[in-house]
Amino acid sequence: MRASKRNVGWKLLLGAGALALLLAGCAPQAPSGDAPSGAGQTAAPPAASQPAESEAAPAQTLSGEEAVAQLVGSIQYTEGQIAFTIPENGPEGEDWNILVYGTTQMGNGGMSVHLFEEENMEGSWQPGETYTIPLEGLYRALGMDVALWSQPDAAQTVDLLDLAGQPTAAPIDEEDGKAAQMTNRVTVDFPAYPPQEGQIAPEAPAFTASFLLPEGWQVKQPEGESALPTPDLFTPMDLYDDKGQLAGSIGYGVYEEAEEGQEPPAEEYYKVVYAYLRNSRVCRWDPYTRVKRTAQSENGVAQVHFVSEEGYDQAEDMAALPEHTAPGVLGYDREMRVFVGIRFVEGVALTEPQVETVAQSLTLAQA
Repeated sequence: MRASKRNVGWKLLLGAGALALLLAGCAPQAPSGDAPSGAGQTAAPPAASQPAESEAAPAQTLSGEEAVAQLVGSIQYTEGQIAFTIPENGPEGEDWNILVYGTTQMGNGGMSVHLFEEENMEGSWQPGETYTIPLEGLYRALGMDVALWSQPDAAQTVDLLDLAGQPTAAPIDEEDGKAAQMTNRVTVDFPAYPPQEGQIAPEAPAFTASFLLPEGWQVKQPEGESALPTPDLFTPMDLYDDKGQLAGSIGYGVYEEAEEGQEPPAEEYYKVVYAYLRNSRVCRWDPYTRVKRTAQSENGVAQVHFVSEEGYDQAEDMAALPEHTAPGVLGYDREMRVFVGIRFVEGVALTEPQVETVAQSLTLAQA
């Protein structure tokens, strides 16, 4: 596992021994005809004679579904480790959205971990390269979500321990297991429903938002107003955890490009997209940290600052109201000029790496 270069203030509290093993083991390997002989080693590709230029067959480009299927088909367990290879004739590295996540075995408990975060954040997956994960009893659960940013429907989820035929290192109790498994991919259509009487929703192209949630969580259309109202987000859908408790909501918005001559630097483009959210008096999404960016989209995590609904309905002095905070996830698509915001409830039972997984897995696609 490589440590992420992002400064989001989130740390995995792994024991020194487990962390050292993980850091040493999750490394890319050059493709080889033989199985890797040890964690973190780079195998030299076998020598091969080059065909004459006139004899060389043209490279074939795989479709999105074919590329995802080929990557999943390359996953194999050998000598105590899992290996997978990025297809050579598939999409460029920046188009891959590969999440590898699990729970480590630490005594009687476990800790959520995310592998290859740097490769996924920077889009630096290398076609033809093989990546390995040593198992060695380190994991109680280990999964992989393989998708493409350009083709969100071309996605597969794999239980790596099950594929390897390896039992978990220790029984996982129900609560710990559900909290660790971010394998529940849900899809929401936007606009989700017609505006209610007296409400006005901005015109937007029909699109879908797809993202990962913990096992057992559900997305439901509210009866009337959302149970977790979020200003400046439209047709919100409510999120409920595996116990049936309100856990958050997701809604959409639209935006306009900055006027000519006032365009911000690329690193600050999000300020144009989320201008209303970042400056709201009652529900402010700031600070914001990017976790994934492509040519036309970007996802990030944010801290949501808000006052209670009862407070801002009646207050004369907004600044005097007590402020609450909760985690949030944002994502936009520049081609459609739309964005979504996922606001969780205060004190939600999600770890910070799990919230980041939601952000990394979020894809927007025109319906």
